[in-house]
Amino acid sequence: MVNRHRTHWSNMSDGKYERNPNQLDEDLKANMERLERKKDHIEQLVLGTFKSDPVRQDETFSIFVEVLRDWKLRK
Repeated sequence: MVNRHRTHWSNMSDGKYERNPNQLDEDLKANMERLERKKDHIEQLVLGTFKSDPVRQDETFSIFVEVLRDWKLRK
């Protein structure tokens, strides 16, 4: 069923990227920068938590894993 409509879709305008071809590159770059900032933020949170109790880093790691696993199961 999808292939039957493919010809129709290929004739449709893809919106802002057709009107402004550089917009795709700008959007991709902005998304990559956003993801990098998010990763850096999370990394700082995690490293800060590890540094707050350096003697118990294995325990902290296990807690992180448990919390993430629980979050994933609830999702």
